Amino acid sequence: MSDQELLEGLRAHDRKVVERVYELVRPGLIKYVRDNSGTREEALDIIQEAMLVAYLHITGPDFALTSALGTYVQGIGRNLWLKHLERYKKRYTPESHLRRSDNEA
Repeated sequence: MSDQELLEGLRAHDRKVVERVYELVRPGLIKYVRDNSGTREEALDIIQEAMLVAYLHITGPDFALTSALGTYVQGIGRNLWLKHLERYKKRYTPESHLRRSDNEA
């Protein structure tokens, strides 16, 4: 399927097209998240979020795709993962974890 056909299918709420796009981006995003300190389960969550964000953008009135659809959704997923890492680092620095462990002992 071409990107244009995929876009039209997404806009028509075609479940098979959604599944096709999911399968298109799944391997790359799982690899990206796992290569960047994440788990497979976290990657699957990121894929779901990326699909939702992409779907909301694509079905909006002013959306214009300027790259390959897979690249677009993977970019959203990468950005979501980087935001997740940033939030995680702020809450769970190695020093705060060590202090918490020391206090519990």
